[in-house]
Amino acid sequence: LTFDLEQPPLVLFSIVSAPYAAGIADAPCLKPPHIAGTQAQVPFDQIVSLLRLQQPDIRRVGTMVNAAEPNSINGVEQITQHAEALGLTVESAPIASLADVPIAAETLLDKGVEAILISSSALEVRGLSAITEVAAEYGVPVYSPAVGNVHRGAHVGAGFDDFYREGVVVGRMLAAHLERTFDVSSLAINALPSLGVALNLDAAAEASFSFSEEMLALADYVIENGESTQDRTPPNLQDMILEERRAADLDFLAGLECTDEMIAEQQAQLDAAAE
Repeated sequence: LTFDLEQPPLVLFSIVSAPYAAGIADAPCLKPPHIAGTQAQVPFDQIVSLLRLQQPDIRRVGTMVNAAEPNSINGVEQITQHAEALGLTVESAPIASLADVPIAAETLLDKGVEAILISSSALEVRGLSAITEVAAEYGVPVYSPAVGNVHRGAHVGAGFDDFYREGVVVGRMLAAHLERTFDVSSLAINALPSLGVALNLDAAAEASFSFSEEMLALADYVIENGESTQDRTPPNLQDMILEERRAADLDFLAGLECTDEMIAEQQAQLDAAAE
C-alpha cells in the first residue's frame, strides 16, 4: 500500500521467507528506498538433504502448494529444485482451503511418496496435525521447514531458527533511522541462513518408524514422552557499553550498504533471467 504514496513512511520487515516472490523487492539492493528488513532464508537445500539422511533409499517426496501464498510457491520451487538435484521425484498437490489439506496428504501418499515436506504455507501449518495423522497410517515421516512445528506434531522440524538475531538486525536499522546515523534506504535486504533441527520421537513412534542415528546426532532437541529437551534459555546481546554497541551496530549496517556495482550486478542478473 505504501508504494503509491508520495512520501511513504519507513517500512521495516523481519523474518519474511520470500520477500521477492511477495513483491516487496526485486533483489536485495533493488527495492523501494523506504523499505528495508531481513529475509528468513530457509535453507531448503539442507532440509532436502535430511531426507536421505533419514531414508538413504528414498525416491519420491511429496509437498503441497497454495497458489495464493507466494511463500508456498517459492517453497515448492525450492523443494523441487533441490530434490531433483538429488535424483528424487517430487509430487505436488494443490490446496486452497483447510479442508483440502488432509485430502492432499492422502493423494500424495496414494502416489507412493516416502516423505512429505511441507512448503511452509499457512494452510499446511494449520492443517499439520491432519497431515501427520494421515501420514502415520502409511508410516511416512512429515518434515516441516519450521523447527517449532515439531510441537504441532511434525516428525521433523528443520529450518530457519535464529529469530532473535533477525530482531536485533531490524532493531539496528530502526535505531539508525531514528538517530539519523545511517541512511536506511541504502541498505540491502539482510539474509543470513540458519538451520535448526528438532525431532518428535513420540510422533515417529505413533507412525511406527524410528530415526536414524545420523538424524538423532544432528538434532538440537527432541520431544520424547511428552517432554522437550529444548534449551529455553533466552538469548542475550553481548555486554558492552552504549558507545561500543552503537559503533558495532553501524559497522554491521555498513556491511549491508548497497554499492552502484552491487545494484548493477543484481539488475543484470534479473535482466538475464527474464530473457
